[in-house]
Amino acid sequence: MPPDDHEMRRECAEFFTEIKGDSKAIRDDISEIKAKIDGQAAAAEDRHVRLMRAFNGSPTDPSNGLNVRMDRLEQSESRRKWLTRVTGAGVIGLVLRAVYHGITGT
Repeated sequence: MPPDDHEMRRECAEFFTEIKGDSKAIRDDISEIKAKIDGQAAAAEDRHVRLMRAFNGSPTDPSNGLNVRMDRLEQSESRRKWLTRVTGAGVIGLVLRAVYHGITGT
């Protein structure tokens, strides 16, 4: 015996009500996921800005950046090498002068 028209309409209405309820839950889940993704994107952008500021320094004071500090370390290392060589050459000169004066007696 086929179901009557009224019963079929009621079953269809219940079915579509369930689907509408589920789609609202799905929309809510999608909205929640979008909010999480937006939050993570904002956090990633903030980390990027902070890392670039640490590397390059602030726009008003670039001397605080790692790039400038590394350059200063390299410059002071080359300066130290140069001063070490000059000091070594001076000591060698003093030793040679002392040997020369010791040999010649003057």
